[in-house]
Amino acid sequence: AMARVTYVVLPCTGISDMADVDIIKKAAWTIVAAKRNMGASFLDVEAQPVATFSYKGCVRDLLKVTVRKVIRGVRFKWCYYPMGTKYDLIYRIGEPVTLVLRSVVSSAPKVKNIRKWTPSINMADVLGWGMTRSTRQVMFYDMLRQPSCPDPAIQNWLLTGGGKVQRIDANQQPQFSFPEGPDYIEFLKLSMCIGDGVKWKQVFNTQGVLYHITKDGKMKFANAKLLRLQSGAGDQWKPAQYRDAAATHPECPDCNTCVMHAFKMAKMVFHTPATRPPPECDACYECQ
Repeated sequence: AMARVTYVVLPCTGISDMADVDIIKKAAWTIVAAKRNMGASFLDVEAQPVATFSYKGCVRDLLKVTVRKVIRGVRFKWCYYPMGTKYDLIYRIGEPVTLVLRSVVSSAPKVKNIRKWTPSINMADVLGWGMTRSTRQVMFYDMLRQPSCPDPAIQNWLLTGGGKVQRIDANQQPQFSFPEGPDYIEFLKLSMCIGDGVKWKQVFNTQGVLYHITKDGKMKFANAKLLRLQSGAGDQWKPAQYRDAAATHPECPDCNTCVMHAFKMAKMVFHTPATRPPPECDACYECQ
């Protein structure tokens, strides 16, 4: 384990006849030589003695080990990326840390510059691990205390210190249609598995667009709006009233399945036009 600058004193057990500085450099080389998919694929360190200590015939240097450059394979999120989506975390001394996504099917890798880091866990992961309904409700109200998020999908929220939930990018600007007002609240309820009694299922149409539909097929959440199927009008949908259905609220054992299914369906990341998406999630109706 290393920070950007680490101070090290090697033991007096005669681990090698090499000089202390050379031992550190060999250790860095050994890590890279393992050639793991996750972990360091490039590591350049500088080791400098800053003090010397002696005790009963043992003489050792206090080394200042500085990481000059590291490229490390990481997962940007854990559970929510069921196929182990890999980023290369790249750090060069004096430059911003970047994340380069290597598994998107596109002509160029996706690059994220990390200029400010908040210790956090992605809410999609936390939801997938499982929480009691009361805990999900507390986090839901935490979301409502913040300015509306232009893209409120569950992966765009973080669980941070003190159990607080915050947006992944407080300065994000809307780039497409997104829920507003009551629709925004209902969307967050869907994401947190605390809907008001209406059981939903995540479905993707033939164009790969996600929407939610009730088990009876009479209500759906699509195009950032909650809609109701109009009786006797064919496939006609109009805005629906909220809280017009009642049901019990059992604990959700299937949130993980639902969240995984939604992400697996994301064509940009996991599917080319020639591939078929995985089966729909049969557990989603029980989730809420």
